[in-house]
Amino acid sequence: MTHDDLPNDMAQNDVDEITFADVLGFIRENLKRIAGLAVLGAVIGIAGTFAIHKQWQGTVTLQIGRAAGSPVVGPDGPLIESLQQTVGRIQLSTFRDKVMADVFPEKQGDVDALRRMTAWGALKARTMPGTAYVEITTRGRSPEEAQQVLTVAAQHVETEHAAILERARALPKQQLSVIDAAIESNTKAQEQLNAALAHSKNTDSLLALGAVQSSRTERAALNDSRYRVSQLLAPDQSYNTRVVSNIQIDASPVFPRKLYFGIGGLVVGAISGVLLGLLRKTRTRSA
Repeated sequence: MTHDDLPNDMAQNDVDEITFADVLGFIRENLKRIAGLAVLGAVIGIAGTFAIHKQWQGTVTLQIGRAAGSPVVGPDGPLIESLQQTVGRIQLSTFRDKVMADVFPEKQGDVDALRRMTAWGALKARTMPGTAYVEITTRGRSPEEAQQVLTVAAQHVETEHAAILERARALPKQQLSVIDAAIESNTKAQEQLNAALAHSKNTDSLLALGAVQSSRTERAALNDSRYRVSQLLAPDQSYNTRVVSNIQIDASPVFPRKLYFGIGGLVVGAISGVLLGLLRKTRTRSA
């Protein structure tokens, strides 16, 4: 490039540079087109919500039950199952399949059809920090459908946790049976020893008295063991998972939202107006 070419190049750069005034001028020239397409896009977006299946969202809260002696530690005692395991259980495909099959019995056996249901993909769960609560959420094509799915899901969790709790309670129940049998045997032995003590002579009475005292000491130990084991089965120490809140269904659909679709249509329409304006300007220059 020579020194003589520099002024021409600088002039060309000045021509190609877009200023704020150019932008304002472009907007003024195409304002009607941009505004018209933006309004049209908003109207189409809002109108489109009437053609899309509506979805209602609902929630239900479960309190995870306790199982005395369980190795799973919760915020207020040993739990039937950890909170994270319960969340994972609910989000398993097999769990969702069972829930959907109960809600839509006409689709039983058709796994693909069940998994295409809105509620199948929307069935989720989360823990509530600092508590033994798990919140289940889902969506349905109607408020009734969402409520039915949540009801069935909660029932399945309760049923599966009841089975876990029963297995956890089996050992304390067995121990309690053994202790009760030992107490019954001890009671009979004490009756016999007391009868023998009543008819014994001096030397024999000392031996019988020692045996009675030993039997009473054994009975006290058995009573203490029975109390500790029975506490594991007490209603406030071992109970099943339960629903602690009524099922809550949103009053209005969560999808589609007219506001979001309207704003989306507005933006798309405005961008379309800008692109048409640029196309028109390019054709004018080329002409």
